[in-house]
Amino acid sequence: MTITGDYLLIALILLALGLTIVSFRVSLLLFRLGAAMAWLALGILVWTDQLGMGLGDPWTQVIAFVFLVMTIAVLTLQFRTDIRHEASVRGKLGTPGAGTESYTTWGPKPKKHKQTAMERQADYKQMLKDRRGRK
Repeated sequence: MTITGDYLLIALILLALGLTIVSFRVSLLLFRLGAAMAWLALGILVWTDQLGMGLGDPWTQVIAFVFLVMTIAVLTLQFRTDIRHEASVRGKLGTPGAGTESYTTWGPKPKKHKQTAMERQADYKQMLKDRRGRK
């Protein structure tokens, strides 16, 4: 490993750790993707031997594998965020078709129909007819 390769590895690890910590605190997809890409770049750089570490050593393979696992780990944090968001919006946890949720609650809520003037007049006319006893 060269001097510049050492500094590049340390800088990328610090960048990936920083983005991962920010993604824990902020819970935004943008930071999660940035952290995942930094971990993926580290894994690819080590795996393809761009840093001169030599992939023949078992510890180098383990480090590359850990970097690739960190890519997946950071992205799975988004699952937790999405589940919490859905629970706050719907007020309950569950999957479509489960006992906690009816199929009628899927999708956007239907808007309430505002009665038009003609419909109000027709309702009033029907009410007057009903009071008089006519049909």
